[in-house]
Amino acid sequence: MIKHYDTAIALGEKIIALLKGSEWWTPTTRISGNTIQGLTCPTCGEKAGWAYTASPLSINCNRANQCGARTKTLELFPELRRNIERDFPATKADPHRPAREYLLSRGLPESILSGLAFWYLKDVRKTGGGAVMFPLGKNEEGKDLANGRLFNPQPASGKTHNIGSTAGRYWKHPGIVYDPNKQTFITEGILDALSLLAIGQQAVAVLAAGQDPGKVDLAEF
Repeated sequence: MIKHYDTAIALGEKIIALLKGSEWWTPTTRISGNTIQGLTCPTCGEKAGWAYTASPLSINCNRANQCGARTKTLELFPELRRNIERDFPATKADPHRPAREYLLSRGLPESILSGLAFWYLKDVRKTGGGAVMFPLGKNEEGKDLANGRLFNPQPASGKTHNIGSTAGRYWKHPGIVYDPNKQTFITEGILDALSLLAIGQQAVAVLAAGQDPGKVDLAEF
């Protein structure tokens, strides 16, 4: 079984290789311990950018008062996310690797993936691309329900995919104990909720923009 930190390192190494061949890596750029220093900030153009060596998911500008921008490297290299299934294919030992790599590519930390239930679904709706799927329990007939996000959605295909009806349902992180007295953010999508959880906020997802939160039983929050 490939451990989580192994795949995180693989993704980080691929980003560093792309940075080294880019305009943002300068002759004075250097890897110093846990960080990469001397990168060109894509926002202000100054050689004041830095990134974490193990997880270089953003170039951060040291010029806090003049710029202070945080640019996601996956916005600079969209081909990396586009090729998730090619670069990190599923294996018998790790069948859900593309899904995990996709979540990592969205900037989610390993800590938020701990206890998270998800799986890889390939060739969704015969689009040729896969998705990361999140279980939602079972319906009244005992059939599995799930909601997910396509890796590379086509313009006419939509970016989400449901297995069964998600009407009246919501998603919460199965590996986190929610505090009913703490503020809870209600988001449309699971990835938005995960992003909030990753920065210490409490969040759930109602799974569709058209879903009325007032018709979802959120009494536990």
